Amino acid sequence: MTIQEPGWLPGQQEVNAGELSPIGLLCDGILSAISQLPSNPEEATVEIGTRISNILSLFSETELEVRSAKRRISTLKSDLRRVTEQLAVLRQEHFGQSSEKNCSELPEEDLGFALEDEFDEEPKEKPKGKRARKVPKDIKVITVDHFPDDMSCGSCGDNLKSIKREVRVGKFRIVPEHLVLVQDAYHTCACNREICKENKPVAAKSGNYIMKGRGMEPEFAAEAACQKFFEHTPPYRLERRLRNANINLARQTIDKAVAHLAKHLRPIQDELHAHVLSGHTAQMDETPVKVQAPGKGKCDTGYFWVINRDEANWNSEAQPAVVYRYAHSRAGAVAEELLSGASLRFLQTDGYAGYNRLFKDNGHNEGLMPSRCNALARRKFFEAHLATKSKLADKVVQMYRKMYAMEKAAKGLPPASCLLRSARSCVSRKLSPS
Repeated sequence: MTIQEPGWLPGQQEVNAGELSPIGLLCDGILSAISQLPSNPEEATVEIGTRISNILSLFSETELEVRSAKRRISTLKSDLRRVTEQLAVLRQEHFGQSSEKNCSELPEEDLGFALEDEFDEEPKEKPKGKRARKVPKDIKVITVDHFPDDMSCGSCGDNLKSIKREVRVGKFRIVPEHLVLVQDAYHTCACNREICKENKPVAAKSGNYIMKGRGMEPEFAAEAACQKFFEHTPPYRLERRLRNANINLARQTIDKAVAHLAKHLRPIQDELHAHVLSGHTAQMDETPVKVQAPGKGKCDTGYFWVINRDEANWNSEAQPAVVYRYAHSRAGAVAEELLSGASLRFLQTDGYAGYNRLFKDNGHNEGLMPSRCNALARRKFFEAHLATKSKLADKVVQMYRKMYAMEKAAKGLPPASCLLRSARSCVSRKLSPS
């Protein structure tokens, strides 16, 4: 067997020196040095070459394992960095400041591109000390005059007269709620004159009262509804306060009266709904709420759907209105049903996929155009920048500032103007990943 040229290894083809790894070059050098020895037997050279080839094979396998381990480590580092950023964003959402007024200022050339409500003004420091008391103008005021204990003159004994009146800061007094029982007395009337004895007595008749047979007036039911839905006071607390006043009015009776009164308000709600759907633009959203599930022993999740119409900025004749509807589901079919027969042109929503069926060509709202809420998308970038100081997130926030500034400039223009649409499309194309 003849000795090969330097660089030859058994079981391998000849390769250029530049294609060998450092350990391969080292082994190739060793094999070349051995082959140049004059007294080296050919069998020893072949054996040494075989051993070196095995060493290179083991090294190649180890190198593949090392590369695989490095890729795995890189993947784990990337996952750890992503989870760390998500954790920072969650901490910011739950424990950080909710205001965005502390965001870094724009460069001088971009000072005009600021948000109307969030970046126009510097954050104001809260004044120290006692705050000025706010008193409504229509509050009932009770004035109590205070005079000296002895109102007689020490010289002549006559009564003293007031020469100065100083009104000081008043004190609030709470008047506990109290009930008044309203009894209806129906009279039967007749004329007692001799010539009118043939006339029959006339009795008062009960009118078509909206709360007939309910045991409470509409004001009572309206107050109970406000306490439950506006002040979020459970009905059992109202029942307990009534029980403390020796009035045994059950919460079921109160709830039934509220539901009975709400039925008479349905025509007003239908008119509001029709008014909202007759506009040019509307906003739509849904909010989950826990509702009782009789027989299950637990609560179900229902949804309040809200549709808002507010065109006051460019159409002063259109009155703003909001309509709420309750549904057991969050499916897109509910939104499609609520917008049935609408003459809206644009509908602003969040990114919930249930709204997508409203914008299909074969849907009932064929002319409806989507207008997504950029504030929701921007908020994610802002929270990411606040938590991780990401330069990319900060750049996106700055671009949103410019878009909002364009919208501020277009505020009040009619829908026919293309300025607002051009502003949105210009910035949105820059924000698009494509």
